Amino acid sequence: MFQFCFNDCIPKNETDDGLVSHLSSTLSHYNSIKKQFPSYVDGIVTDRIPSELFLNDSHFTLGSCIKQLSRETQKIAFSNFLKYPVEKFMPPEDIDSLIEKEYTITINEKPIDALNAKMVSENEGVLFTLPVHPDLKKDALLIVDKEKQTYKVLNQFGEDKNTAFLSGIIKADIIKKVGGFEKLIAIVGECSYDNRFKLNFENITSETQDKLLKEISRAIDRKADTRFHPDGELIKNVTPPKEKEINVFELRIHSPVAIRMYFYETSNKIYLGSIERKPKDKVQDTHIHNAVSIIKELIGMESQQA
Repeated sequence: MFQFCFNDCIPKNETDDGLVSHLSSTLSHYNSIKKQFPSYVDGIVTDRIPSELFLNDSHFTLGSCIKQLSRETQKIAFSNFLKYPVEKFMPPEDIDSLIEKEYTITINEKPIDALNAKMVSENEGVLFTLPVHPDLKKDALLIVDKEKQTYKVLNQFGEDKNTAFLSGIIKADIIKKVGGFEKLIAIVGECSYDNRFKLNFENITSETQDKLLKEISRAIDRKADTRFHPDGELIKNVTPPKEKEINVFELRIHSPVAIRMYFYETSNKIYLGSIERKPKDKVQDTHIHNAVSIIKELIGMESQQA
C-alpha cells in the first residue's frame, strides 16, 4: 500500500482561489494514479479533520477548499480525505526523537516544520502537495534536521511528468513484490485473459517465464507508437489474411526454448490469447487461429457484461 499524506509544509500566503485551483489539479492527478493502482492507493491522510486544517493566513481550511471544487472533484475529495491523524496511519519510529531533531523543509528560503513529512518519509509514503510555490514542484522534497542531515520524501503535486514518475515508482514496487503470473499481469497492465492462458504460462519453466517477462518489459521500453507496436523483430503482426475484426500479434523468445505469445492490443487494453512452443509452419497457423478465437471470446464476454 502506498499511503498519500496531505503536505502541510506550504507557505500560508496563497489566495483562496489559488488554493482551490491547486487542490483541483493535484486531486485529479492523484485520482488518475488511484485508478491505475486501486489495490495500492487508498485515501489521503491528513494531520486533522479537513475543517480544522488551515491552508493560509486567512484561515481558509481544507474543508472550505473542498466545498468550492466542482461537484465531480468534490466526490473524489470526500471519498479520499477520511484518514487522520498522521501518526495513526504513518506511525513514527520515535516521536520524541522526531520532535527533538526539528525537521524542516525549506520553501522560498524559509524553513517550515516538517514533522509530519518526516513520518511520511519513514513510512515510505507520498506527500500530496498543493504547489503554491515553485519549490514544491519536485518529485521528491528534501527534509533537513537541525544537524543538517537530509532525507527525501516522494512528492505528488499535480503535473503530468510527476504523475508518470510516481506511477512508475508504484508499478516497479508492485512488480518487485510479486512473482510468476502476477508479475506478468503487473507488467502488462490493463488486460483480459482466460484460465487457458494462465495455464500456458504456468506450464513453462521458471527460467522461460523470466525470459518472457524480460522481453515483454523490453517491448514496452522501446517507446514505440504503442507499447506493443509490431516492429517485425521482437513483435510481429501475424493476423490471418481473412481476419477483419481484430489484429493478432506475436511476441517471440528463442531461449531457453522458443516460445510465442499471441495477443491483441487495443488503445486501452491487452487481450492475451495464448502461449505456445514454436511449432512447424502449418501448426503455427492453427495456433494463431486458436488465439483469434480466444481473443474474440474474451471481447464477446466483455460486451455481454457491459
